[in-house]
Amino acid sequence: KQQNTRSRKMEKVELKTEDPTLRSVTFIISNEDHTIANALKEILNQNEEVSFVGYTIPHPLEPFVNFRVQMYHTSTMTSVEALLKAIQELKELTQDIAHKFTKAHTAMLQQTAASSLAMSD
Repeated sequence: KQQNTRSRKMEKVELKTEDPTLRSVTFIISNEDHTIANALKEILNQNEEVSFVGYTIPHPLEPFVNFRVQMYHTSTMTSVEALLKAIQELKELTQDIAHKFTKAHTAMLQQTAASSLAMSD
C-alpha cells in the first residue's frame, strides 16, 4: 500500500506531511539538538494559531530532531509559515541579547579602565 506522504528535502530540513494544506507537518532537522528545538518550541507555543508543537530526538547518537507543528483548522498560516516566523523571532531575540551583552561588556571594560586609572593616581 502506497502512502500519500509528501516529503521534501531542503539543505538542513526535511518536511514530511500527509496534509495538503500544510497545517500539520513534521520537520526533520539535521545536526541540531535540544538547544534549538526547545527554543523554537517555546516561541511557537506563544503563537495563538498553533494547536500543538513538540519534538523528539530519537537517540542521542542520531544527529536529528523530529519537530512537529500543527495549526488550528481556522489558522491563516501553515505550519511552515509558523516555523519560519518562529525562526525569525529567535534570530531577532539572539541579536538583541548579543547587542545588550556587547553594550554591557563595553561599559564594564570602560568602568574597569576608569577604576584602574583612579587607583593609579
